[in-house]
Amino acid sequence: MVLFIIFYIFFFAALGLRIFRGTLEGVESFDTLGDAAFNLLILLTTANFPDFMLPAYEASRINCLFFIAFLIVGLFLLMNMLLAIFYSNYKKRYDNTLETFNEERSNYLEEKFNEYDVGAKGYLDKDDTYKMMLEVYNLDDSKSSEFEITPELFEKMFRSLDLNLSGHITREEFQRIFEVYELYKYSTSKGSFVNAE
Repeated sequence: MVLFIIFYIFFFAALGLRIFRGTLEGVESFDTLGDAAFNLLILLTTANFPDFMLPAYEASRINCLFFIAFLIVGLFLLMNMLLAIFYSNYKKRYDNTLETFNEERSNYLEEKFNEYDVGAKGYLDKDDTYKMMLEVYNLDDSKSSEFEITPELFEKMFRSLDLNLSGHITREEFQRIFEVYELYKYSTSKGSFVNAE
């Protein structure tokens, strides 16, 4: 796309050299192919518009069609396509990064679940969940000094994690431990607990 825009600029520069040869516009802005291309590149940013067009416009009003055509196709079509390509590539990279992060987090939580699931029961009881919640708390560099996992707060966190009210945390429920932790950390910093029931 960038090469196409460069070709587009040089095409209009060569066209301008022929159209404005022997005029004031030709002397000021279209003297050489390099000068013409440079001035048209600036015109593509609209930094020198309409000053760039005025000598040609003064000679004949029909000359403005050259500049209007250049801007309509270049500014509103090609530059928007270039922006769309940049955004599309950025979005792909962002989605890949997010997917990698989620996969790494899921693998980390899977390892931790297996580590705390002594005896391979397939679930964690309150004590095991409390140990993991303390580990999450110790990993958190952004926690405020007011936030502390008290037994009362842990009970609320545990009820939020225990979606099926079984009294223990399954592998799927355990995957939400960071979200529940962040929810209660945020609500504590705002001065009120979230109603977890």
